[in-house]
Amino acid sequence: MPIRDDEQFEKYLKQFRPVAPEALTVKEQIRARRRPLLFAAWAAVAAAIVAAVMLSWRFYQHPSPVRETGVIGPNVERLVNPQPLTIARANALLASAPSFKAAVESVAFQSESRPLSEGRHSALAVLSKEESKL
Repeated sequence: MPIRDDEQFEKYLKQFRPVAPEALTVKEQIRARRRPLLFAAWAAVAAAIVAAVMLSWRFYQHPSPVRETGVIGPNVERLVNPQPLTIARANALLASAPSFKAAVESVAFQSESRPLSEGRHSALAVLSKEESKL
């Protein structure tokens, strides 16, 4: 009898006819959510790139006052003692100076004293005369 059941099952399967599915009912169309944070991030990146390009272009057009040859412009004062301060030099100054204050003052940057032309004032001199109301 098991053979008869198999034959019957095969006969049943041969009668199978697929049915076309019905269309799905959609109440409303769902649109993809826009991501404003992602859009803002891309806008910030684009703005940063534009700003970097504009700044590099401006610096390319207007170089700094210190020329590439190492010559300092006319408004920049030169230092009297251009030697770098090393630990050994600082130790020697501290050992030979009569006090700590004297050693620090000897290391202080001192510019060449050039008289200012008529009508010009030193910014440091003007600021030192200003009275602060703190």
